[in-house]
Amino acid sequence: MRQSKNGSTSSANISVLSVEHKGERAGVIELRKHYSGFLRGLPHVSRIRMELMQFTEAAPIFEHLTKFLELYSPRPQPALS
Repeated sequence: MRQSKNGSTSSANISVLSVEHKGERAGVIELRKHYSGFLRGLPHVSRIRMELMQFTEAAPIFEHLTKFLELYSPRPQPALS
């Protein structure tokens, strides 16, 4: 299994492995059940989940998730001097 820098296996890595192991179609279908966990606490989640459910290939899903997370992930606050 692929591990992150801190040694843990992330859900995103597990999803990629699922697609690689089970094939594109089955892996994408299995990936759908993890959307709520990936997106928990972010704004506009219901809309993005509905959009992601339309995809049948992994590449557009990961591109869409990456763009969404870049827009809505919490940003670290600058340190006060």
